[in-house]
Amino acid sequence: MRTAVSLVAVCFVLAALSACAPKAPRAGAQQAPALSAARWGYVGGKVVTRADAEVKNTQDKAIYLNEHYGMAAYRIAVANGAYAVKLHFAETYEGIKDVGQRVFSVAIEGKPVLPDLDVFKEAGKQSFAAVVKEFEAEVKDGELTIEFAPKVQNPMVNGIEVRAVRKGKAHGAALLINCGAATDYEAKDGRIWRKDQEYQAP
Repeated sequence: MRTAVSLVAVCFVLAALSACAPKAPRAGAQQAPALSAARWGYVGGKVVTRADAEVKNTQDKAIYLNEHYGMAAYRIAVANGAYAVKLHFAETYEGIKDVGQRVFSVAIEGKPVLPDLDVFKEAGKQSFAAVVKEFEAEVKDGELTIEFAPKVQNPMVNGIEVRAVRKGKAHGAALLINCGAATDYEAKDGRIWRKDQEYQAP
């Protein structure tokens, strides 16, 4: 009798452990780009969060009320391959009231993609209006680098999206960075935008 009871107890414990064990991801489940721990973030610059205000051309104004400015780059460790990169901007600085008052350039993987960008001008000569630019880049050194160069005033950015591209189509989940934010943010579409962090060199 004791032997039978012991066997039942052992089976119960094994079943419980099996139920609690980590499960492998479902086939086809979306995964974020392959990132090393803490191996993405900004290089230099400062951050600012604006007071609550309406932002045109978006349903997620919170993304654009946080800003990182004056940075030299964002560096993101990823597996080699093709990536779609979206850059989110909105001119929210009260000192910018006309075309030409903030101009900067952006390069991705050493290739100029936005020479002499004027966000105020791109938004139709208006502040608090979202501007989104999308590019595709090929990574060959294990790190996606987005560089910013000032011309007039400081360069700035509000959000960065990075998603792998396979056979010409978006693949897996995107890494979403809410530049300048101190906390993560859940957008209206349910996606989580990560809070800003400093790049840690390997």
